[in-house]
Amino acid sequence: MPLADLKSAGSMSPGSFSPTQVAGLVVWYDFADISSLWKDTARTTPVTADADEIRGVTDKSGNAHHLQASQGATTYPLYKVNIQNGKSVSRHNGNDQVETVDQITLSNDYTIFQVMSRTSTVNVQNGWDGDVGAGPRNFQTRLENAANTFTFLPVPGSGASATVTISAAGTVDIISITCVSNTVNGAKAYANGVHGTDATPPVTVTTARVYALGSSNTPAAGPAGTVQPITGDFCEIIQYNTALSAANHNAVGTYLATKWGKTWTTVT
Repeated sequence: MPLADLKSAGSMSPGSFSPTQVAGLVVWYDFADISSLWKDTARTTPVTADADEIRGVTDKSGNAHHLQASQGATTYPLYKVNIQNGKSVSRHNGNDQVETVDQITLSNDYTIFQVMSRTSTVNVQNGWDGDVGAGPRNFQTRLENAANTFTFLPVPGSGASATVTISAAGTVDIISITCVSNTVNGAKAYANGVHGTDATPPVTVTTARVYALGSSNTPAAGPAGTVQPITGDFCEIIQYNTALSAANHNAVGTYLATKWGKTWTTVT
């Protein structure tokens, strides 16, 4: 049964905690779990070995928002073993977007965790993106050139953006973002629990959209320059349709930090 609120980040041992224990889970992609990774978009041929192409990913939230290689793709993320804390990752080459098999309707308030690293500082690189194709945009997340800055646009084009300093290229970070729509300083970004600069988002665009991992969409605002999908590694993606309490934020953050060998600073 999902927990409405965990008493503290340390109330469960990391080995016993699961993201499903926090209410409101929308998607969960875990690249350390080889049983959720597939070599075909139909998810019938399992990934079995290092450097296998990943063309399908099972959504472990139970909501069936699985990932598949974009239509027309000619290159694909690779399954790479023993990369971060002894665990596997999905390695992206800057030209290999994967996207949800269906559309997801964004709630007004939400929380997203991305465990990721970039291996290149060239161009503006997109992460987990609630915006594929033309039409109203939901959120965008991106890494800004060589500036070691992660930017969260809760409503792209509105001028509101929350930022946080991230590690240099090649180092994994647990990046988390929360959005409370139409609220002063309601958009927040964190790196390994460390709070960045807030923004005040307008009302969230809740149009149902196909989401993408490593989107090739052009940013709606920000520094000029070429945009591309990320060149680097994705470890895990978790999204909730609510702005998590500090206790739940820390519970998920601590789970990810223990799993991926990082240090988590308590969110207050």
